[in-house]
Amino acid sequence: MITLTRKQLRTARSLLRRTLGLRSRNDQTPVEIAATAQGTSVRAASQKFALEYRLPGNPEMETIVLPYATLVECEGTRQDPVRVHTAKDQVVLQWEEKGFPQCIWTDVKSASNFPARPEEMQENPSSLLTILAEAVAITSKESSRFALDCCRLRGSDGQLAATDGRQALVQAGFDFPWEEGLLIPACPGFTAKEFLNEKPVRMGKTEDWVAIQSGPCTIWSRIDQQRRFPEIDRITPKESEASTTLTLTDHDASFLHSALSRLPGKEEYNAPITLDLSETPIIRAKSANHPTTELLLCQSTCIGEKLRCCTNRLYLARAIELGFLSFRLKDANSPILCHKNSKTYFWAPLDQSGVLPPEENSLQIESAPPKLAATNAA
Repeated sequence: MITLTRKQLRTARSLLRRTLGLRSRNDQTPVEIAATAQGTSVRAASQKFALEYRLPGNPEMETIVLPYATLVECEGTRQDPVRVHTAKDQVVLQWEEKGFPQCIWTDVKSASNFPARPEEMQENPSSLLTILAEAVAITSKESSRFALDCCRLRGSDGQLAATDGRQALVQAGFDFPWEEGLLIPACPGFTAKEFLNEKPVRMGKTEDWVAIQSGPCTIWSRIDQQRRFPEIDRITPKESEASTTLTLTDHDASFLHSALSRLPGKEEYNAPITLDLSETPIIRAKSANHPTTELLLCQSTCIGEKLRCCTNRLYLARAIELGFLSFRLKDANSPILCHKNSKTYFWAPLDQSGVLPPEENSLQIESAPPKLAATNAA
């Protein structure tokens, strides 16, 4: 018999759902619960991903395989015990619900082929978990001849890169226990709070899989050995070629991030806005039903040539979410570059036919009154 709590089963099911993309509560994916001297593990695998969630030990050593849907029925938010055992080729789960005994009988399932744990697991900083989660938002769900749904993990310089063909995120300085560049699908499980909040972080690889361990959770991503990755190094803008640099204050960054989703035109294709970069930086937007609205970033600065360009507001918002405050532009048609320490983010602007010129009767909203801005600057 294996004993788990309802809360442990809830956590395991949540991780399995997100990692393996299990949409239906009635999904019959086999889930293996194994009690050994090292502890109890809950694990399952798909073609591209696998997850193992380890828990403290169990008095009896046993392995039971049951359908994912069964976990949905007996999970909960309390620490009430759930006893799992087999009887007459059936899996039996027993627990109490508000003092009333509950029992489920289900067919024993055959275990899925589960990837082996790498012999070498290299420790890495917790920032690896952060960029893995960020990469899930950067990659494209629609794959093509380029592996745009994958992250590239390059061991020679410890670099992780992700792109959807319009934006790219790169960070170096990690310690991968291999030299080559490996492509792995960006796993939705990387964004699970149970995965992000754990330490230490270790990773390794087998012939076909990369395994990333965060505390009791280990996620495997199958290595894509067929497709190619875009030449990120070649297309990354150079800081030295920038002619204009916009630098936001913390106040203006917070103000801008909050305002971007409320500016007119957010429902339009590519959610366009105009960056008007001069002495006082201005963000400009309009729509068919709303007049031109301008955000005046009173505390921020522009250095270099005056420039106007059109961009997708979602990428600007993401850059702020990633912690960037400086934006470098070579010209209105070149990618917008953000770089800080070992992290780089850049994206392509929109066609410049969408640039909005100033209008006399536009609605203007200041990030801070001029007097307050002057006081803060002093």
